[in-house]
Order: sequence, then structure tokens, then C-alpha cells
Amino acid sequence: MDVLLVDDDKDLLAALTQAYELSDMSVNPYRSAMDALKDIDSGLKGIIVTDVRMPEMDGLEFFRKVKAIDPGIPVIVMTGHADVPMVLSVLKEGVFSFLAKPIVTDELISTSQRALDSRSLVLENRNLRELASQVIDKNMLIGESEAISKLRETIQQIAKAEVDILIEGETGTEKETVARMIHSLSGRSRFKFININCAALSPETSSEDLYGIDGRHNSNFRIQRTGKIEAADRGTLYLDKLDSLPNEIQGQFLNIVERREISPFGSEASKHVDTRIIAACSPELSKRVEAQNFRSDLYFGLSTIRLIIPPLRDRRDDIPLLFAHYLELASKKFSKKMPRLKPEARRYLYEHNWPGNNQELENFAQAIVLGISHPEDASNLVEISLPERVERFEASTIRSALRQSSGDVQSTIALLKIPRKTFYDKVNRHKINLKKFRQQK
Repeated sequence: MDVLLVDDDKDLLAALTQAYELSDMSVNPYRSAMDALKDIDSGLKGIIVTDVRMPEMDGLEFFRKVKAIDPGIPVIVMTGHADVPMVLSVLKEGVFSFLAKPIVTDELISTSQRALDSRSLVLENRNLRELASQVIDKNMLIGESEAISKLRETIQQIAKAEVDILIEGETGTEKETVARMIHSLSGRSRFKFININCAALSPETSSEDLYGIDGRHNSNFRIQRTGKIEAADRGTLYLDKLDSLPNEIQGQFLNIVERREISPFGSEASKHVDTRIIAACSPELSKRVEAQNFRSDLYFGLSTIRLIIPPLRDRRDDIPLLFAHYLELASKKFSKKMPRLKPEARRYLYEHNWPGNNQELENFAQAIVLGISHPEDASNLVEISLPERVERFEASTIRSALRQSSGDVQSTIALLKIPRKTFYDKVNRHKINLKKFRQQK
């Protein structure tokens, strides 16, 4: 339903109803405000257009009752010239707009469309807040797509298994979040999770930082320092950006993987470390192993279990929930209210390819909260071909209709005005999970 139209004038009500229908807008006409109130709740997806002077309950009292139900429902007031001063006074109370009689059809339709756009934004932002409230743990793997659901199940299955794990994923796919989930669900969760950035290591500077210093048997110095690897004893050692590990020290790490032994600087003996190793790398590392640009024994030694995190572009159903989460985090971080998304921002959210994955999406959310403009039509969108953009728009439209119909297929098909078989063909092509929308009822 687009418009709830209220006017006690039978002829005017019929004429305005026809004007809306000719503009392809669905309308429910009412002869009294009392009748209309019965069909209004906070979930109303449409707007209200009402006359001022009516028996039983006038338009202004009607507006105030609607506002008490949901202040986010746009109300457009139609009035004769004599009522203009009165209506101007209630504009401050939140009336969306008012139209002077006689009603100009084009003005009625354009104002109603603006009100519908406003209502859509209110509901979209309300939905984002509800989605954000579902996210409890900042280290939770967020998403309801089939790929992420299966990944969560796998994490539950392997967390307590004492095996090393290799996590593969593009930049920004939250590989560390997955590693921390495994650690928190394992029997080692009471001990430390130590993160080593392999890209920051070098043969000259890594030794003491990684292996520590044992000066007890050296008369020249008595320094004692625990290295990062030993600090992970009984806990988890996380090797981030494994593919950036310098060739010169890959052999040292192989010894750690195979024997769990380290030799602190100044020590006369090696030391055993009881740690589980989780490494993270890009999907390209396997190709480097094949090309003999990375030690295959180290690679296969770490990949007893391989977990692959899909990029964001392959699980677009997760984008609203993730974005809501990042908006919530950014709002708290910068002490700002959750912003209302403009149509351009929403379009960018669904059309963009997100090569930087979750990290890029989080940056976008922060920019929105801070009110920083973002290039919606610059190079980020140029990379999308017209057929791709059409496909994404079609998928977005189907998801929007499903949300509006709470997952009811028959109602969705009626909204989209397409045959049933065509609907299911498109749902399968876009990999849309119908069950998820039914669960949102």
C-alpha cells in the first residue's frame, strides 16, 4: 500500500483515488479518519494524505494520533485557503507537507512520491538499527548467507581439535576474526592469542622479538625477555599475512610448525612451546607454492585444515547486516547518532563491488557517520558493466519486495508483477534465500 487517502468528500475522494491509480500508485480511500486509524501501525510502509475539515475527527487531530503511533509516518494535509494559518502552525509539529485546494494533480503526485521516499528511508534505517542490535559480540562472524553459515558450523566443529589451520581470503575478509573465534571456542581460550604480522618481519629484526632473550648463562648480559612465540605457550599463535613471510626465515618457521621448538637468543638449549598455529593468507599463496616461490613444506604443514572465506561480492545478502553493524560501531566510536541513509548511499551500498571487502565496507560506514561525501559514481562504479548493474538492480528489487512482503511468495509475485516460474528462476539465479525473509516476520 502506497497511500492512505482520507477525505469525507465522496467525489473528491474518488477523483484523487483515480489520479493516484493513473500514476501507478496503490491507494486505500477512507471517508473518515476513525476508519483509517484502524489500519495504521508502526509497520505502515506507505504515507497518509488527509483533508483537514472532517466530521468526528478533523485532519489535525488525526495527524496527532498518527504521530503517537509512529512519528516517522509522513502525513500530507489538504486544506482550503482559510485553513492555511492553522496548518502552518502544525508544520512545526511534524506534518510532512500541505496542499492547498483545489488540488493540482501533478503537485499531489510529486509531493506524495517525496513522502514515500522519506518513509522508505525511515524504514530502511530502522531496519539497519534492528539488524545492528542482533550483533552481540564484536568478534562474531557476521552474516546469514549460506557460505558464512557453513563457515560458522565448521568453526564450531574444528575449534577444539588440536590441529593447525590455514585461513584463506582476500584483503579485508576478517580472517583474524575467524582466527579469534576458533581460539575463543577452543580449550586454549584461557591463554593468550598472539598476533604476528609476517609482513613486518625481516631476517635482521625478527630473532629477538620472535624467540626472546635468555641471558642467564651469559656473563656479558643478564637480560630476560619472552618472545612472541613463547608468549603463545598453551594459547594460539596467529600468523597474519603468511604469504609476506620473507624467504630467509621460512625455514625457521617450518621448525616451529614441525617441532614446536624455539631457541631464544643467548640460550644454550632449545625450548618447547605448546601452541596451536593459525595462519592467514591470500588465495594467491597456493599459486606461489606451485611456482616454487614459497616453501611447500611450510604451506602444507600449516594447512591440516583450510578454511576459505568468500569475498563480500559473493555474499551480497550479508551486506545490510554487516553495514548495520559497522554503522553502530562508528556511531559509538565518534559519539554520533545513527545517520539516515540517502538514496545515493543505499544505491552505492548494493551496486558497488567491494574489492576491499569488510574493511572497505567499514570505512564506508565511518564516512557516512562522519558526514564525509563518498564517490558514488566515480571509478568505483565505472568498473561495473551495464549488464552487471541491471542484474544487481534486479536482485535488489526482488529482495526489497520480499522484505516488504515478509517473505510471502504470493504477495511478492503480485508486487513484482511477474509469472511465478519467472520469479523462482530469478531467485535461483541470484541465489536468494527465501527462508531468511520468512524468518523476519
